[in-house]
Amino acid sequence: MSAAIVPVRLLLAALLAPAPASPRPPEAGPELRVELLVSPAVDLWFAVRARAEEASEPAPEDPWLPAVRAAREAAQALGDPRAFGLIEGRIARCADGAALRAALATLPEDFAPRGSTGERRPIALRKIAAGMGAALAGLEDAWLREAWPARRVRLEEARRALEPAFAGERGAALAARVQKLVGLAPSSRAVPVHLVLSAPAPGGFTHRAKEGGVSFVAVEGRGGSLLLEIVLHELLHAFDAEPGSAASLPAALRRALGEAGVEPADPAAHQAVHALFFLAAAAAVRGVVDPAHVDYGESSGLYGRLGPAGAIVRSAWERRRRGELDEAAFVAGVARAVAAEVGGRRGGASGG
Repeated sequence: MSAAIVPVRLLLAALLAPAPASPRPPEAGPELRVELLVSPAVDLWFAVRARAEEASEPAPEDPWLPAVRAAREAAQALGDPRAFGLIEGRIARCADGAALRAALATLPEDFAPRGSTGERRPIALRKIAAGMGAALAGLEDAWLREAWPARRVRLEEARRALEPAFAGERGAALAARVQKLVGLAPSSRAVPVHLVLSAPAPGGFTHRAKEGGVSFVAVEGRGGSLLLEIVLHELLHAFDAEPGSAASLPAALRRALGEAGVEPADPAAHQAVHALFFLAAAAAVRGVVDPAHVDYGESSGLYGRLGPAGAIVRSAWERRRRGELDEAAFVAGVARAVAAEVGGRRGGASGG
């Protein structure tokens, strides 16, 4: 290709012209690829799961009764609510009930997750999932006719509001910011994020699937930068599951906690890393999208529920933000403090 000849006067004009004002110039970084999904089948699945966690039992004539009972039976059989990820990792991109039930049929017949004490308890995973799928099928026609149209409007509104944050320069800036904050690079694939109206607590989930992380986020009662932070938080969990995450800040913190004597199964280990994700997602939203954004952990009281380990991470995070700690000092200090808290707790329990 031959070089174009530019007149000198035009070249000087271009060089001397003032740069356009930009209050927050985009940061160079990898592309943030997110696939925001809306599905009546997935929305129904999580609506049933949410209702199953309510204290009250549906009335005998309530058509939701079989589905709620099936969800409760599944929860009891799985033992740990997090074990639903074994099932829900398969239902990404299921556009309708038939696709969802077909996905459930691909689950292993049996699975033996490791319990908190290290033992393995076999569960009939495919049978559990098929029972829920069959019960939901009984609701599907009425759901599509009566509930889904209004719910779809609300979910599509949420998707349209979120899409600009993950596109173009702003998406690249968000990706660069989280990579700078916690060293987690966006996945090379588009991460599926299903938006649902309601879901059981905590309302956001990321599970491992064959192709990587898949996320589900309830939008009811959430909007604006708050919803964006929650979605970004779940994306951090998905990025954390990628093979290249071993050099990230969360991975370094996990290693340091283990070396300090904090077992991976100890709640303090989970709370420390989880606090890191909440802080990073909120800081990224505040730095790129909305300077007035208030952390979800603050507005919901969640930071308080993360216990002493969460408070330790928040304090160290603030010192790191002020430039008082580099990454190595942050990791080492948090690990020491959390290990001391865990040791004190254990000592108090044994001495009581």
